[in-house]
Amino acid sequence: YLLLVGDPAAIPYEFQYQLDVQYAVGRIAFETPDQYASYAAGVVAAESGRIVRPRRAVFFGTRNVDDEATALSADYLVAPLASTFAARSADRWNVQSLVGAQAGKSRLAALAGGADVPALLFTASHGVGFPVGDPRQARHQGALLCQEWPGPVAHVGELPETYYYSGDDARAGGSP
Repeated sequence: YLLLVGDPAAIPYEFQYQLDVQYAVGRIAFETPDQYASYAAGVVAAESGRIVRPRRAVFFGTRNVDDEATALSADYLVAPLASTFAARSADRWNVQSLVGAQAGKSRLAALAGGADVPALLFTASHGVGFPVGDPRQARHQGALLCQEWPGPVAHVGELPETYYYSGDDARAGGSP
């Protein structure tokens, strides 16, 4: 496992992708040293047992209209994974599956940083991508597209923030 610390301007994506061939690569990139310190303190607290959450797992998957990718993901990844996890750990974990209509932005916000944070959160949806030069690219690239998106046929034009959960939402404490 390898964790890159730095934004894509300092460590290009191409370099990260080359490392992905041999390693499981993750990346964090914050704007200030205080944000890195806060992240590190959170990791230490979790790893040392100072943060303890009840054994609750939530499997969250969108199933957008006219979108084969999310239909397949919901039916053949999220639902079976939640079912298998529940069957194998029923006596130790509370397992919840939120698929389709239940996979809205406000629900994800509560799970990702609000009052309803589980010990394990698995999500499956599209990641949002913006073209170079788009003012939303730095803060919203990779945001999770939620059930509010009407699908590839019905959606036309710019993507409203109400359709996806971004880093800005997370920084706001989870609430959209």
